[in-house]
Amino acid sequence: MSRVVRLTKAAEEDLREARGWYRREAPHVASDFRRQVRETHQRIGENPWLYPDVHRGVRRALVPRFPYAIFYHLRDEAVQVIAITHQSRNPEIWKRRV
Repeated sequence: MSRVVRLTKAAEEDLREARGWYRREAPHVASDFRRQVRETHQRIGENPWLYPDVHRGVRRALVPRFPYAIFYHLRDEAVQVIAITHQSRNPEIWKRRV
């Protein structure tokens, strides 16, 4: 049984910023970025234990072909995404959201 994947407001903003960057700076891969993020969300929902625990119950799924990571934790029957960040960003950004 697949779990619902919910994004916090901060994670929604992270995703909005990343999509905007790809639309402006690399439009030739923008649709692929959206697809890869969507497919990663689907995999997380189908098997949230697939990805490693990286900090106090927060798990990290890497987005294939792009330097982004999705940070999430399990909440009851749902998955709560707390951040979608570029891998070179300071990890304290997403850790403050835990």
